[in-house]
Amino acid sequence: MAEAGRITTIDAVRGFAVCGILLMNIVSMGMPGYAYIDPTYWGRPGPVDFGAWAVMYVLADGKMRALFTMLFGASMLLISERAAARSDGRSPAETQYRRLFWLFVFGMLHAWFFWYGDILTSYAIAGAMTYPLWRWRTRSLAIFAALLLTIQAGLNLGHYASLQSAQAAATAPGATAKQKAE
Repeated sequence: MAEAGRITTIDAVRGFAVCGILLMNIVSMGMPGYAYIDPTYWGRPGPVDFGAWAVMYVLADGKMRALFTMLFGASMLLISERAAARSDGRSPAETQYRRLFWLFVFGMLHAWFFWYGDILTSYAIAGAMTYPLWRWRTRSLAIFAALLLTIQAGLNLGHYASLQSAQAAATAPGATAKQKAE
């Protein structure tokens, strides 16, 4: 029986996303992290191994984290709206930041004692930064997101250009040892 106020569909999709994330994380839990990207890094995979990696790479890699992240955002909105509708004296901000604080604590404990790849702390920090935006209009959020994506693309292009420049300097005739090392 569903707990009062819970949305069963969201819980089911969240469970599906967590299982998909687990399937992807198993690789980096049991092998060097680079084996996540290159299945030949940890030896020579057989056809079944390579096939499993390819299926997971196509069907789950990034998609389950994206799904889980969207559900996290949706739950932030639902919790904030429910807190605003309550009359117990707690503000939506107090409710949300208390939740994010405990998410951060559990994420840090998990990262320190179990697995370095925990993402809960990242969700807690991102949630704390984005909470003030929950009442923005959709158009304002879309413009803000486009601005952030444009800035990130510019930073990535700048980084790419510097890497290209360093590679050109390192492969040029007469390149110094320092240029080659960089």
